[in-house]
Amino acid sequence: ASYVAGRREGPSKVWHDNGQLSEQGQCLSGKRHGAWLEWHPSGQRAASGGYVEGLREGPWLFWRSEFSIATPEYDGLLKRGRFEGGKEEGTWTFWQENGHREKEGEFRQGLMEGKWVFWSTTGRIARIASYRRGVLVER
Repeated sequence: ASYVAGRREGPSKVWHDNGQLSEQGQCLSGKRHGAWLEWHPSGQRAASGGYVEGLREGPWLFWRSEFSIATPEYDGLLKRGRFEGGKEEGTWTFWQENGHREKEGEFRQGLMEGKWVFWSTTGRIARIASYRRGVLVER
């Protein structure tokens, strides 16, 4: 990255201590801005999404650092959702290490809101719960 007035500007790369690429994206006025990719120290992808003026914005994907099962339907994805102003917003889906969904529900301003569905390790619905401003209100 280059620096302008002491702030990162333009293309930026950060490496893990082991020499593997950790992050890659663009900086604007010292803040992450635009598409950004992140990797685990192992070299496996960790996250993919965008930033606006240093805050996560829009759709993001996050992957596990290690996973035992890889199929065309499951490639180690940990969670998928959207950010607004750096906070989780809208529908988010989380996966278990075995590839089955773990939980799914809505976020509002970074807090769990409304109905959330939780699955067992076998892929069956285990429970449904309701949240209000991040607090469990009903099981």
